[in-house]
Amino acid sequence: LSRIEAGRFIPPDRECELAELCRAAVDQVAPLAERHVCPVALELEQEPLAVAGDPAQLLQLLDNLLSNAIRYGGNGVVLRAQVERGQPTVQVRDSGPGIAA
Repeated sequence: LSRIEAGRFIPPDRECELAELCRAAVDQVAPLAERHVCPVALELEQEPLAVAGDPAQLLQLLDNLLSNAIRYGGNGVVLRAQVERGQPTVQVRDSGPGIAA
């Protein structure tokens, strides 16, 4: 976000596989999920889910969302990747109090 606001953001010019990144993110947070006794489920609507983006940045984004959901979300977390209105989307769902609007 800071790069976008500073005018230094360069849009990605290559595609990466979102389903693979989701799997990697779930694997990456597995030790944290175990410590918090918080199962993490992965729901992939379809494959492949190609998106334009930097794989490392997208993996970091998924890791941040999942880690927060595990720490503050309650009894379980679901990471869902799907296509909505022609666009790949990602949703992280948990049973926590949520983030205020």
